[in-house]
This record gives sequence, structure tokens and C-alpha cells, in this order.
Amino acid sequence: MHHSAQQRTLGGIRLIGRHEGRWPLTPIWVALVLAELANATDWAATLVGVVAFHQTERNATVVLLVDRYGVWWGITLFKLAVALILAGLAVIGVLRGRRRDPAASIWMWLLVGTLLFCFVALVGITISNAQAILHALDSHPRHR
Repeated sequence: MHHSAQQRTLGGIRLIGRHEGRWPLTPIWVALVLAELANATDWAATLVGVVAFHQTERNATVVLLVDRYGVWWGITLFKLAVALILAGLAVIGVLRGRRRDPAASIWMWLLVGTLLFCFVALVGITISNAQAILHALDSHPRHR
């Protein structure tokens, strides 16, 4: 039995099709990339704030991880967990969005919205971290 490239599927998901040879730029992937970039930026800002400026971390989970694994690994493990959760939401959105019923489309758009909410929240946290770093720089004795 011969299947054309357009007919290959895995559990109803088309493997090769009109996006053959390139990654499809869909809303869920755009939302994931935005959220992951914000997560990575927050990771860097948190490390700079905690390591370079001795700022206290307010997230209780991160504090526990830092106490157990040290600053770099504690913060990194937490941000990796966030990254995996974000990726999981995107995968669920893609799998649900490729079904043909209206409820699947609604689920996919809810997950896009959730990822965009995470993006906005992470950007807000990163801005707060950056403001704290700038304040620490301004109050440092060498900058007076």
C-alpha cells in the first residue's frame, strides 16, 4: 500500500504536508517561543540579581532549591521546570488543535492564551528584577 506524502499521519497528525521541510509558524509555537524567551531572560536576570547583587529570592520553591543545590543549580532547575511546563502546554495545544472538532480549536486557543499570559507574567517579573538590579547599581558605593 503506497501513501503519498500528504497522507502520512501519526495518530491523525500529518507528518509531511504543505509545511514540508520547514517548521510551521502557528500561534501556539509563536506563543511558546515568546514565553520561553521571557523565561530565559528571567533566569538570567534572577542569576545576576542573586549572585552579583545579593538580592533575596522571594519564590519559596526557588529558595528551597537554592538551599539544596546552590544558587546556580537551584535557579536553573526551577527555570528548566518552567520551560518544560511551557513546552508541555504547547504540545497539548498542537495535539488538541489538529483535531477537527470545534472543542479542539477552543482548547488550542485557550492554551495559546495561557502561554501568552505566561509570557506577560514573565516579562513583568523580569522588569521587576531589572529594576531591582538598577536600584542596586545606583546605590552601590562605587557609583556615587
